[in-house]
Amino acid sequence: MYLYDYTNFGILYVDENSLTPIGKSKWIFGMLRACILDTHISRLPQTDPMYKNFNNQLIINNLYTNNLVGGIILGNPHEINDFFIKKRERAQLLAPLVDKLISVIYGRLLSGWANEIGIEIYDTLAIEIMQSNPELAQYSSGLIEYASTVGIPPDQAYQELKLECETYNSLKLRAYAVSKKYQNLIRQVTTQEQADELMNEITQKLISETRI
Repeated sequence: MYLYDYTNFGILYVDENSLTPIGKSKWIFGMLRACILDTHISRLPQTDPMYKNFNNQLIINNLYTNNLVGGIILGNPHEINDFFIKKRERAQLLAPLVDKLISVIYGRLLSGWANEIGIEIYDTLAIEIMQSNPELAQYSSGLIEYASTVGIPPDQAYQELKLECETYNSLKLRAYAVSKKYQNLIRQVTTQEQADELMNEITQKLISETRI
């Protein structure tokens, strides 16, 4: 996956780790795009001849542009200007911050206990809970089947699943709040010194104080 400039289609930043989970990679590039205006995201197919050698050093030494029909091509040197260079430098400056932020949230929350069953299950549970009314002893067919399989009464199943959903929603909202807070801080970074300071905060303060 890579970020490119919408002005001249020049590539600004490349995810060099092919093992990055697709969901995490989309999150990283989505935030990076939000921090740098007039940019877009694309992905290089594994069948592309450039795939194995596609990295940030390559795009810094040469101008590679996004090919609108898929893939990348070597751009014309005259398309390089100060505005593009500054934009590429900014992408390279902010990308490690975004990557670290998402890694902390993803690794300490979304890859934890809440993901052992699978994130998608909580949307399903929420629907079953919404379709049930414990005050009238009315429960969805899915919740009744769950209770029967587990071997507990439907009212107990309702309370247990409701608690799971509420806990998971709380974790998701907390992760979202943290990501928005630091995204705003990342947007304000303009120097390496500021980047180093914020990286230290993300690495130490975020982990120790928020305990996510």
